[in-house]
Amino acid sequence: MYLCACLGGLLVIGFAADIGVELAGLDVTTATSAVSVIALFNLVGRLLCGTLSDRVGHINMIIAMFFITAVMMVGLSLFPMDKALFFILLAGIALCFGGFTSVFPAILGDLYGTQNIGGNIGLIYQAYGAAALMSPVVISLADGLRSTFMITAVIAGAGMLMSCMLLIATDKTLVEKFYRPLLSS
Repeated sequence: MYLCACLGGLLVIGFAADIGVELAGLDVTTATSAVSVIALFNLVGRLLCGTLSDRVGHINMIIAMFFITAVMMVGLSLFPMDKALFFILLAGIALCFGGFTSVFPAILGDLYGTQNIGGNIGLIYQAYGAAALMSPVVISLADGLRSTFMITAVIAGAGMLMSCMLLIATDKTLVEKFYRPLLSS
């Protein structure tokens, strides 16, 4: 699931200038400034999404971030791009990418406790490395950047579905109401 979360962010970080030049028709200098925008919104996402997830629930926040990432990737795939839309879409993806980085460790703490959090985080960051290796592969398999973003949107959608299943599986109210009676019969 963390691999699905990281793929979109790593893809736009690595190819931000190319996206700006090829899809938005920006000059190289303006397109390169997208990296700064991504860094800023990545930071804001880490702070904002981490704080919001404490209020709305960690898994609910993950579902929302997967949804936003998928919508932004579809936007990169389908919408005619101008400078403003380009920066808005990249900002949304970067915000969620930073948010994933801050919320996933909290989910690990919720599910497995904090006594082994260091080892557990180390395991999920293997998915980060796999996503970094996967993003160039996705680009090479796709026919251009637009189809690459559609593939990445589908992957983000798959992550959102996995998050919904995790929410259902870990919701104590649902477990007590529906699963406990099945197990006791």
